[in-house]
Amino acid sequence: MMREGRVHADAEVWRRKTLRPGAATEKTTLSKTTTTTTTTGAAPSSSSWFGSLLSSSTSSAAETMKSTANSVVNKTAVSSSHGQAGSGHINAKFLEKLALDILSCLLQLLELKDLPVSKEQWTQSVTLCCLFLKLKQLVVRQAASSTLPQVLNLLFKSDEKFAIQTWEDLTLCMSSSGGSGSSSVSVNAHSKKKVLHGAFAQCRVGEKDAPIPPSLAVSLHLMAKLLKENPSLFKAVGQKTLGVLVHTFQKMKTKSPTNPLDYIRTLQFISVVLHTQADTWTGECREVMRHVIEPITNVTDALRHQPEFEDGYVYRNAGDVQQPVFEVVKSIPGTTLWKAGLCIETLKLAIYHPATKSLWSHHDVLLPLVEAISDFCTIGASCRDNIHLLVGACRQSRSLLFLAETISTSNDDDITWWSDGRDSEQNFVLGNALWTGLETLLKLIDPQLEKKIFESAFSPFLAVLQHCLKRFPASGTIVKRSLEGYYKLATIASKVGPLLRCALMTSLCKLSLPQWGTLNSQSKLRDNHVASLICLLNIIHKLHDHVGSDWQVVMQTFEELSILRIASPHLSDNAYESALCVSAVFGRFATFSTCLSDNALRTLAENLMTVVVSTSKFSSNGSGGSNGSMGMEDGMELSGAANGGGRDEKGETIGGKLMHLGVRALYGTNDNAYDSADDVPLTSRTKETFCYHYKSEISRRLAKSKHPIRNENLRFSTALLCDIALANQYRYDKIGPVISTQLCLVASRSQDDRHFALDSLAMISLSHLADSFVIPDGPFGPSQIKYEDPRQNQYLIVQAATTENEGGDKPTISQKDLLAPLCSCILIEGDHRVAASALFAMHSIVESAGHRLVGSVWISLIDAIASINNTSRASAEWKDSSLAAFRCLRLIVEDFLDAMDETDETRSALLDCCFSFALSKHDVNTSLTSIGLLWKIADKSGTDKTVELPLSRLARIAADNRAEVRNCAVNTLFSCIVGRGNELSLSQWESCLNDTIIGVYDSVTSSGNQSVTTGDGDDDDDNDEKGPSAKPSRYKLSVHHTRDSEDKQWVSTQAIVVRGICRVLRSFFDELLDSTEIAHLNKKSSDQAPWFEEIWNRFLEFSLAAATAEVSRDTMDLRNAGVDLMVLCCQLSCRAGAQAAITPARVSTNMEVVNGALRSVRTPEKDSLSSASLTRSNSSVVEMWRENLFLDAFDVLESYREYVESSNYTTDSTQIQILAKFGNDLGKLYDCCEPHEFREKDYSALLLSDEPDTSPEAKTDESQNGQSERPLIAQFLSILMTVATSTQSSPNSRFLSLAQKASMDVLKAMASSGSCKATIQLADMVGSNFLWENKNSEGSSLLGMEAASILSHAVKQKDVPPECKVFILTRIFQTFRNDWETSENYALAGEAYTFKAVTSMLEHGLQDSLLLTSSSKSSVGHKLLQRMWDCIEKGLDIILSSISTMPEETMTRDQFHSDIADLVKALAYRVPDPHTEKVCRSLSSVAPSAFEHAKAASQKREKPSEASAREKAMLTLFMSMFFATVSLQPQNDDMQTLTNQIFLGAVTAVQSNSNGESEVPSYVDASLRICRELMNMKGVDPFIVAIYSALGSLIATTTNEGLRHVAGNVLRLVDIGKIISNTQERLEKAETRASKAETRCDALLKAVEELQQKNEKLERQFSAVSAGGAFG
Repeated sequence: MMREGRVHADAEVWRRKTLRPGAATEKTTLSKTTTTTTTTGAAPSSSSWFGSLLSSSTSSAAETMKSTANSVVNKTAVSSSHGQAGSGHINAKFLEKLALDILSCLLQLLELKDLPVSKEQWTQSVTLCCLFLKLKQLVVRQAASSTLPQVLNLLFKSDEKFAIQTWEDLTLCMSSSGGSGSSSVSVNAHSKKKVLHGAFAQCRVGEKDAPIPPSLAVSLHLMAKLLKENPSLFKAVGQKTLGVLVHTFQKMKTKSPTNPLDYIRTLQFISVVLHTQADTWTGECREVMRHVIEPITNVTDALRHQPEFEDGYVYRNAGDVQQPVFEVVKSIPGTTLWKAGLCIETLKLAIYHPATKSLWSHHDVLLPLVEAISDFCTIGASCRDNIHLLVGACRQSRSLLFLAETISTSNDDDITWWSDGRDSEQNFVLGNALWTGLETLLKLIDPQLEKKIFESAFSPFLAVLQHCLKRFPASGTIVKRSLEGYYKLATIASKVGPLLRCALMTSLCKLSLPQWGTLNSQSKLRDNHVASLICLLNIIHKLHDHVGSDWQVVMQTFEELSILRIASPHLSDNAYESALCVSAVFGRFATFSTCLSDNALRTLAENLMTVVVSTSKFSSNGSGGSNGSMGMEDGMELSGAANGGGRDEKGETIGGKLMHLGVRALYGTNDNAYDSADDVPLTSRTKETFCYHYKSEISRRLAKSKHPIRNENLRFSTALLCDIALANQYRYDKIGPVISTQLCLVASRSQDDRHFALDSLAMISLSHLADSFVIPDGPFGPSQIKYEDPRQNQYLIVQAATTENEGGDKPTISQKDLLAPLCSCILIEGDHRVAASALFAMHSIVESAGHRLVGSVWISLIDAIASINNTSRASAEWKDSSLAAFRCLRLIVEDFLDAMDETDETRSALLDCCFSFALSKHDVNTSLTSIGLLWKIADKSGTDKTVELPLSRLARIAADNRAEVRNCAVNTLFSCIVGRGNELSLSQWESCLNDTIIGVYDSVTSSGNQSVTTGDGDDDDDNDEKGPSAKPSRYKLSVHHTRDSEDKQWVSTQAIVVRGICRVLRSFFDELLDSTEIAHLNKKSSDQAPWFEEIWNRFLEFSLAAATAEVSRDTMDLRNAGVDLMVLCCQLSCRAGAQAAITPARVSTNMEVVNGALRSVRTPEKDSLSSASLTRSNSSVVEMWRENLFLDAFDVLESYREYVESSNYTTDSTQIQILAKFGNDLGKLYDCCEPHEFREKDYSALLLSDEPDTSPEAKTDESQNGQSERPLIAQFLSILMTVATSTQSSPNSRFLSLAQKASMDVLKAMASSGSCKATIQLADMVGSNFLWENKNSEGSSLLGMEAASILSHAVKQKDVPPECKVFILTRIFQTFRNDWETSENYALAGEAYTFKAVTSMLEHGLQDSLLLTSSSKSSVGHKLLQRMWDCIEKGLDIILSSISTMPEETMTRDQFHSDIADLVKALAYRVPDPHTEKVCRSLSSVAPSAFEHAKAASQKREKPSEASAREKAMLTLFMSMFFATVSLQPQNDDMQTLTNQIFLGAVTAVQSNSNGESEVPSYVDASLRICRELMNMKGVDPFIVAIYSALGSLIATTTNEGLRHVAGNVLRLVDIGKIISNTQERLEKAETRASKAETRCDALLKAVEELQQKNEKLERQFSAVSAGGAFG
């Protein structure tokens, strides 16, 4: 090797200093030895510069040269250290120097511009150089080898024709010896002119001293140099030269030369041809290149058959390189390896040359070339020894051409390396050949290749790169160069097509992880993996918009990487720093996505979803690793470098040497970083995973969201999908639906990520529905790549871009498109859990932003909610989903119904949705509540068409088998009709009543009958769903016995329908009644009835059928409803209407509960009752039909009365309750019909005779109505009496039944309102019950006592006519008189008889009779009054007479006298003048008797100071008579006389007793009471004046202070002077009036006289005129 270096160095010095072109002109010096030239002025021979030197025999050439050496100017070309000039002895050194000087002079002569050179001279010059090539001196040969090309170059520039001949000489030399290994041309000396006719014409073969032709190597070497300097020459000689060249190279394939120099020169010449003739001889050059490729294919085949081929060895440790076994490599011919290596390097030189691109980029060259080199590199580096050779070669790469040339000039031992395939003693050429092939292949990856060519060559490219990256993980250089190839391939493949890009990205990604596709968290990264990840990031960074569908494999790679620990025991420090940079990239993906185009971002989102789904399978199978931070395992020490060293050479721990990671990340590493384990030590490595910090960061950001997000066990790909959506909010209108769809797909296909995906979708949707962005940390906005050529810590870093949307403005995206993915997820999802989660997300969106939703988005939401109730989702597992969906529906209806656009589509969708939930069997509460929501929707204002939709749906729900649901539906149906009935047209009303309501009733009735017939009544209602899958009810409730069977429940529903009819008629009877007029006008025939009358009669049939249902506790509600409907029909169809009785409470959704109170939310048209409605006037047609409807309804009441009176009727407690309700309703009916239908004409005459009305007015009414039966009031009373008598309690009952009480209440109301019929009826019922003290008294009855109470109350009412009160009082005193007369021995004065009720009635009745006396002008009134007072007077006489005639022993009850006293006192001030005298006479006649009884009782006092009860009673009775008499007739003489007697008796009694105490205290007590009574009375002045003297006696003579005091007070009441003065004034006024009357009479008499005189005068004139006329 030392010798090789020295020879090579000497040769290079010779070429560089002496023999390079132009060197003679740069450094020309004269020789130190002055020489004498030949004869001056002698010109040189025209044929030769050397005269006869070259013309004579060549044998004397050397001697001649030596003799003439000093005569030539020396051109120092090479400096020699051998010998000394000027010495006398010519030695070898001098001769060498002389030869060099000759060659130098030759070049100088040839370079002279003014010196012409002939062909002979060119020939001689070349011949000289060829002679020197024969010499043994190496220096001379080298100088000649260097000079000859320069001479030829000068020749080719000066004489083109001769140059072509000389080129042909070289071509002939090449073809004659190509591949033979000979050193000269085999030509005959005698035929040289025929063979060599150029500059080499004097060269001979076989002659001892003659120059020999150039060998193959020399010829090729000369041709290469000449062609490089004169490329244009090839136009003339190219065709032949290329043919000879190819032929020569073909020979070398079959027979390898023993010296590699020929092969080297051939390849060098080929290289020059390719470099210089690529554009001119393109096709021929490509053919040459294909021949050069063949040796590579040959050696590949040899390597494939090598015994150790593909032993599976992987170079994982940098210290594993070993020398290959010689025998193994020797199995391949060494020259084959050399040829392949040299060809590869030749091709490499050609490829690197810019002029040859047109050659190798062609399809015919590139594909064979790439395939050959790819196969060679892949197969050659497939076993352990070969891999080690390649690793060694990449560490110290050398030129194979240089090595081969060195071997060719070495000794014989080194020549054996050529045959052994070695380039040194211990190094084989295979390693360098493989490395050169890899470098060549990388150069061939050119972005400018045609698409088809690249597609064809892609597989070989990728195969070798993948092989190197996979089999050389520990070789940093090979990994680096392979990754460079990956990047170049990716750059081109991204533009060519997705198939190639997918293959490349898949290959790179799979080689970036130790166990790709397993999601194994225990995998350990190596340096090559980190390098691959860096390359992958570089591709993504620079080709982000061209990754396309390969995002899937990229994201799959980072998903698997996310669970790996950053620190690995196999990583070097540099690789660890790179791993930290890779870890930082996890947090940049989201913002980096803002640089992507819309299509690229959509593709990324779709592939992220695929990654989430695919990786979720590993998680569900338990094969994936855990996320987050993982602890140390197996006792690994991660603080050292990859070589495991924990301390450096100084013994200091690596953890003690702190170094900021940013320094190395910022400035990068060297190219061979991965090969070296000796690096700057770092602090202890992190224990976290690659994705730990990113997940912590995104969790922190998401925690700021107003919408809660469940992010347990969050995975990278799922979090990134959400983060990308957040970062790209600014263009959500373009990519939002795609991202939202992917989130929905994630929720659908990945159970672990379901909640997070849907919560994220809800948060994103809410951010766009809000006024401004509400996402955590706000939107990022559009961006652009910050670093075009990033370092490893700068990958995926972006910066904000200036766009129109800068500033965070919200994109314009329709709400429907925004929420469409979520709705679609609910619509098509087959998993009930996914649907439930999606519905929860929808609920959050609507709850937070429902007030912002507008337009058709509501329809989409509602349709999605309704889809939960599809038949395919009817199984029990969908129950939770159904509840979640209904929760959304309820939120929409209750909170956002008013915010919706009132369109028919939206309303119809809502109604359909509610209808579907009502029919759903998942939960009965859901069905019930949905019916309520349907009611609310229907009640909201809208068009009349929108009313029909809910009605039809509610009618269908009303046939549901579940009692709770159908009952709720029926109630809601009628509430909807009542709430929206004012919007219905008449045609809609007809359809509603006839089809909907009657249809529902018929359906319910038939279903109830069917249930009874089939015997299903005992089945449990919770098991309506038949089949084995039916499950019991969710709720276990105790059902009331009235609804514990199916038939009972249908009866209950029937009752609800009847009550609903009541509600509808109560609210809209007037509107329906008006339809009769229109129907009357539109009728086709005279006997055609309006449609409403037909429906009315159907309703009446319903009511009677319900009211007469089977008497049992189960049908009580139905019978009640039937009774209500019967009476209500009468109320509504009466003239006054139902409003006359009460103002019905309208039940509708116009009212709602607010804070526990019922509040109005909308003012309906019929909310309040106006006065106009009470006096509603109808047309004659409408009035006619109203009367017909009323009569029909009243006939039903009569039918019900007949039913109650029939023998089939049974009475129980429930029926009594029904009749009690019926009685109450009859009272309301009377209130309505009293002014008109039940109006009583002048029935006062009936009070006189107590007979039925036979007045002409009554008969007229009957004739007008076309009826011959009794008046309606009489029929009504019959119904009341039927109710009262048919519900009679047991004989021993002490109280009225509820029905009796109700009917008596109606009679009471009638009597109080002045009904004569009711008064007579009550009077007939009373009998003598007025006078009985209690209901248990003998001779009393419960109804009679109640009737007595009613009449007593009626007398006290102001509204009762006076005639009725007079009649009642008359009947009372008639009854008393009859009873008294029939009783024996004053039995009525016993314990049970009382006048309390009579007294009260007398007070009010007499007061109103006075009004009748003053106002009544009819004879009936006077007769009634006269009859009453006759009865009173007779009764009073009987009562008063009994006091005077009743024996004292029969007066057993003092209260009786007190009652009589109250009765008498009630007459005060209330007796009319015609009857005052008689009443006062009766009283004054009995008063003395009463006083006598009191006086007699006082004499029997046990204690003088205490009066007995009897004395008090009798004295009270006396005082009542006194009070009544004096109040009625103050001037009554009998009472004045009695009073004077009593006063005088009191004076006498007081005076006779010396102590001031009277022996007869009754006088004193009576005097005191009289005085006190007079003090309180008015208008008694005449009476006081009459007893004035007696009062004075009391004051003057008595010693009783009390008596004197009261007597004085009485006197003070009367002003005697004033009385006299008033009397005088009245007298004077009377006299004045008399005087004025007399004066006026006189005036009138005088006027009469004057008038008489005028009359007489006129008579005379008339007579004269008459007489004159007779004569004329």
